[in-house]
Amino acid sequence: MPKSRALSQSEIVDPVQLESMMRNINNELFDKIEKRLKKFENKLNKIKGNLDILKEKIHLQETKFLANEKKVEQLDLMQRKNTLKFEGLADEEDEYLLDKILKLINQGMKVKCEERYINEMYRLGKSKKNENPRSVIVKFVTYIERKEV
Repeated sequence: MPKSRALSQSEIVDPVQLESMMRNINNELFDKIEKRLKKFENKLNKIKGNLDILKEKIHLQETKFLANEKKVEQLDLMQRKNTLKFEGLADEEDEYLLDKILKLINQGMKVKCEERYINEMYRLGKSKKNENPRSVIVKFVTYIERKEV
């Protein structure tokens, strides 16, 4: 068993002094905790501000996207307005499609049509032997030329 020894007068702490020391330590700890908490609150507020900015940017981008989507839809509709689809036109290898289309329109349909009235033309899908001929899409330069045909 360890020996007990008596405390000297200098080693004895006054209870009032001890209480004051404890209060000082508590106050220092409280101040440190409060400062750290304020830093975290400031950082959190900054993050919330950034989040609000990002939400606004996302909303703006969504609005622009929807507007652009609408414009694309309108342009697609306008482009299809100048387009005709021809069915049953024989599908041959090494064909010159423009001549076939002009012959069909001028002679078969008895409508005057020139090469300059046609902007673009192509067949739909891939060529498969022993199947129905692929459809032909013809895009006219203007709606007026398309309407005449």
